Amino acid sequence: MGIVDFLKRNILPIVASLLIFTSFRLTAASLEKGSPLPSLGANLIGRVIAPAENVRYSVGKFISDTWNHYINLLSIEDERADLMRRNKELEARIAKLTEFEYENARLRELLNFGKTSGFKSIGASVIGRNSSSWAKTATLDKGKKHGIKQGYPVVDGHAIVGQVIATTPSTSTVLLLTDGTSGIDAVIQNNRATGIVEGTGTYRLSMRYVVKSSVVQPGDKVVTSGFDGIYPKGKLIGTVVRVEDAPDMFKRIEVEPGMDLHRLEEVLVLVPENN
Repeated sequence: MGIVDFLKRNILPIVASLLIFTSFRLTAASLEKGSPLPSLGANLIGRVIAPAENVRYSVGKFISDTWNHYINLLSIEDERADLMRRNKELEARIAKLTEFEYENARLRELLNFGKTSGFKSIGASVIGRNSSSWAKTATLDKGKKHGIKQGYPVVDGHAIVGQVIATTPSTSTVLLLTDGTSGIDAVIQNNRATGIVEGTGTYRLSMRYVVKSSVVQPGDKVVTSGFDGIYPKGKLIGTVVRVEDAPDMFKRIEVEPGMDLHRLEEVLVLVPENN
């Protein structure tokens, strides 16, 4: 029992010693001329050591490939992050250039409108709005020191906006044509029927005092008559969207403004010729 226990406890050292001894013996024998042991040693080494070497090579190659793949992934991730950053920068530049393009288009329309109005004009930007149920006004960034006075008409590049009702040295308050107290002397462009366009406190206008005998249809353009002495003649107010016969002698006409007042950004304040 003692020998068996000894062998069990020391089997690995014993086997290792035998392998080392055998290796030495094979090496010595390989030096002897004509000995068949070299081929035997080579075969033994090939069968015992070669598989282990293949495993070592495979494991090493796997570790090397994995590491290189990891390094490549890190490089690709860095490149992706850099491309995303550059893409965001380009998107910001494109948005800025697009905004400049839109602004330039609006300013060109204002310039052309000013040239064809026969009035001097002062360019201004909208810096505030009041769209409460009792007032529809806008605040401009120009005022008395820029030459703006109460009563001056205000337009954008397409249509009438309203009228200046108050000024400070550096700002002006514009009563928009949609306000319930606003009124403009107007004419139906195609048949020259006259009336008064009034604000309703909503996004639509009402044209009153157009006689029933006048032929008015949805799509007709409504322009300023110039008879009120405030607005230049022939400037767009809006488009007829609904026509009804009222109980009295006049038609009931609903008009859509010529511009979206909620998107108003730049305007022209027209200076009358006698000022």
